[in-house]
Amino acid sequence: MKNHILAGILFLFTLTGFAHQTEASSVVLVEKSKNVWLLQISASLAAFKQEVQANYSETPYETPEAFKEFLLQHISNTLKINSNGQVVLFQNGSVKLGHESKVTFEVTGIQEDLKELEISSMIFSDIFKSQSVLVVLKENFKKNQFILNDSNEFKIKLKSKNNELQEVKIEQAGFGFEDKIVILIIVVAFSILFYKIYRQRVSLAGVEEYFKNVF
Repeated sequence: MKNHILAGILFLFTLTGFAHQTEASSVVLVEKSKNVWLLQISASLAAFKQEVQANYSETPYETPEAFKEFLLQHISNTLKINSNGQVVLFQNGSVKLGHESKVTFEVTGIQEDLKELEISSMIFSDIFKSQSVLVVLKENFKKNQFILNDSNEFKIKLKSKNNELQEVKIEQAGFGFEDKIVILIIVVAFSILFYKIYRQRVSLAGVEEYFKNVF
């Protein structure tokens, strides 16, 4: 277990170079002990400030402590994690401010027999070209990194296979083949209807013109 925590610490040090990049952030889940996990979100102070100002503009903070409270509330509202279909809870949040700021939570609800994780992180969705690195460190599991950004709507679904969490592609909402056929039929039907109405109007106009010439 100590190896996992050490690996997590080393990984976080590799992100220090991004501390001044507003669009870069990380979300790290670390298994501390059986059924006890830690969650750490790291980003530049400017990124956290931008999000707090965007979401709490009507009640601006006046002290660092107020800023921390807004930040904890913002993350709780915008970060959702499900483990094996059950909601994961965040507790005892703390904030460390600096050029690279960190927010840490204790996490409960991730089962020992982890089969599936669903994560939706809209924490930095207001930031242009936001890129968030996601890492899950679990005992005896291979460490993989994933990206949360606009292209996947800051959502990801992971499934456990052979002691490794692998990404499952989430189908985006859209028109299926049958839907497209129905739409095509409707378009063709309306086209025929408008054509018939047009021909009738042309025919009536021709008749009226004929009678005007006769009389």
